[in-house]
Amino acid sequence: MRCCAPACGWANRTIPTRLVGVPGKKLDRVRAKSAVETVRESPVIAAIAISPAVVLFGLVWWLAGFGWAIALVVLLVIAMIIGGKFF
Repeated sequence: MRCCAPACGWANRTIPTRLVGVPGKKLDRVRAKSAVETVRESPVIAAIAISPAVVLFGLVWWLAGFGWAIALVVLLVIAMIIGGKFF
C-alpha cells in the first residue's frame, strides 16, 4: 500500500498493512482490548450503537412473542458468524 500524500515523506515507501487495518482480518487482541476500553470510557455511545437491535428485539417480542424474538436473535447470530467467514 502506498501513501497518497507526496508531501508526507512516505511517497516512495510502502505502509505496512498492520498499521492500516486491512478489512476482513480477524480481530486481534489489541483491537479487542481497545474496543472494551472504548465501551468503558463512553457507555452512552455503546448504548446508542446497540439500541436498534434492542428495539427490534422488543418489537418482535411484542408482536410475535418471546420465543420468536429469541429465534430471531439466534438466527442473526448464526448469520453474523457465517457472514464473517465469507466476507
